[in-house]
Amino acid sequence: MPAFILIYGLLNNQLGANPIEALTRDTGEWALRFLFATLAVSPLRLLGWHFLAPIRRMLGLYSFFYA
Repeated sequence: MPAFILIYGLLNNQLGANPIEALTRDTGEWALRFLFATLAVSPLRLLGWHFLAPIRRMLGLYSFFYA
């Protein structure tokens, strides 16, 4: 989803005067969001959300490769 948003903004000239800087900043922000979502799995599991445990590794690998 983030890639589609950034590509749409790039094609429609909505990234401002310096689009490379905007792309770099936005991809870094999305990488942090994915990392925080991955790190939030363990505390949520303690609250009873056990269905997230099997996808924790996948989320971590996805955030690593996205970054």
